[in-house]
Amino acid sequence: MDKMLLIIDDAKLIRDELKSAITAKTGFDNFLEAESVKTAIELLNRNKPEFIIIDLALPDGSGFEILEEVRKTLPQSKSIVLTNYPYEQFKEKALQMGADYFFDKSSEFLKVIDIISNYIMQPKEKLFDSENKMLKVLVVDDSNIMRKMVIASLKALDNVSFVEANSGLEAIEILAVSKIDAVILDLNMPDMHGLEVLSFIRNHNIFKDLPVVILTTRSDQESKLNALNAGATIYITKPFNPNELIEKIKSVLRSR
Repeated sequence: MDKMLLIIDDAKLIRDELKSAITAKTGFDNFLEAESVKTAIELLNRNKPEFIIIDLALPDGSGFEILEEVRKTLPQSKSIVLTNYPYEQFKEKALQMGADYFFDKSSEFLKVIDIISNYIMQPKEKLFDSENKMLKVLVVDDSNIMRKMVIASLKALDNVSFVEANSGLEAIEILAVSKIDAVILDLNMPDMHGLEVLSFIRNHNIFKDLPVVILTTRSDQESKLNALNAGATIYITKPFNPNELIEKIKSVLRSR
């Protein structure tokens, strides 16, 4: 089945501009349109689009209602909020509800075109031939936005699901009860330093082969050497390059 993009905005001009720009860049023309929450939810449930662009301010409600429906019924879809209200509290809420990206209409319109075009032109990459083999990645960072950015960057990988931890202690609790295939770990967290979490992992034989990718703002050589000597598999600094992160995660997951 062909990929499908649902554009939800009550302004026809915005919908037309998005369609025109995406078609011009990719040749893609399989669009659905909605100008209200009611119509959007009907189209979501009937057509199950792979990509969704959502305005927050709609005549009969809020784009947050649509995000909630996407989270419940289409969690694998890519959702982008494109709004005239780029307030930090709205961004935080949208990302918590599962939005992959949050952009300001007035200044970041072209970013939406680029992101959608990349996903349309690059199909998901399967790490395995088997449809049944799924791997689970634990993303550990005290910043909710950073966790969402990491997961959004890696959603191009099929056969991979994600678990989030906002602290070192929560990460250890998850490791104790879940089968995890790789960990992406921040260093600077309020309750436990990432090196303490790494030490816990390496001191338990059951996790001796578990890949741990450090993702941190610490770019100094001493921090890198300390992490690698403590058993980190890979060390990446923030801000990270999404393509580099994908390649590194692919390399460690293929060994599982």
